[in-house]
Amino acid sequence: GYASQLIGTAFMIFLGIGTATSVRVAEHVGRGNQLGVRESSHLGIAATVVSGIVLGAMILVFREQLASALVNRSAEVGGVLIWAGLVSVLWLAALATTFDGLQATASMALRAQGVIWLPTGIHIASFFALMLPMGYHLGLTLQRGAQGMLEGAAIALFVASMLQVLVLEWKTARPSSPERAVS
Repeated sequence: GYASQLIGTAFMIFLGIGTATSVRVAEHVGRGNQLGVRESSHLGIAATVVSGIVLGAMILVFREQLASALVNRSAEVGGVLIWAGLVSVLWLAALATTFDGLQATASMALRAQGVIWLPTGIHIASFFALMLPMGYHLGLTLQRGAQGMLEGAAIALFVASMLQVLVLEWKTARPSSPERAVS
């Protein structure tokens, strides 16, 4: 749960990038400027990747301080120190952060183009059909605990982000006609 809070906090930055991307994409859609749609989509994806790498690196570098801000170093449950456990899984939160941002930004850019159901289907499949069973299997069946659950989440976020970006690339790859390439 604590690792998810860090991912969720980073996600707020990605919501801003995704919203800005969707506004720019929608402006170009309204103008009939397919080149602008493609460039705005690519800019949003690039900003998300750069931000994700920076945020992920910050989580890695400051994992002990972040863990200390969330839980007391001596707190334990069932004889297990929570702080140490949290520090040991924050690399997965750092990894998941970029993919979480990518799936959000790409799906928002798609929705700005009127593609609604495909991103929704990708989210449902990735999170309900993939993340929940994987988290259960890795975390509980294989007894990997929080690490297994975060591994399941990271894998599902990777799949969701790659699918959303591929669909976005497919949607924006259509060549624009010269009369539509006006800003």
